[in-house]
Amino acid sequence: MHQRCSSASPASTCCRHGSSPGAVKFIERVATARAGAGQETFDRVAHLLTAARTEELDRLPVVDDAIGSTRLTWLGKGPTDASAKAVKAELAKLGYLRALEAHTLDLSALPAERRRSWPVSAGA
Repeated sequence: MHQRCSSASPASTCCRHGSSPGAVKFIERVATARAGAGQETFDRVAHLLTAARTEELDRLPVVDDAIGSTRLTWLGKGPTDASAKAVKAELAKLGYLRALEAHTLDLSALPAERRRSWPVSAGA
């Protein structure tokens, strides 16, 4: 019986989760590793986080009435056509990121695996 289960169940399954104790332990270890990786990433870039930059990053998931969505969603949406309007929208994003001085961030302290999902590494 799994430690967390309160009732008797076959030794090969967890009564509450329907999974084996080994699978539950594996999931717990993955969660611990992810938390550790997140802390390590923070430790490596903490010196880049000025008060102003932190404040702006905190606003990324907040709806901005000027654009009708969050800045995070807005930045993640690519152009859907090749029009002057689409080019202007992409230039607005570039201007926003430049105002944040995103292009000056040296993220070389992060492992390549952490930067892989980002479209462009700063300073590259």
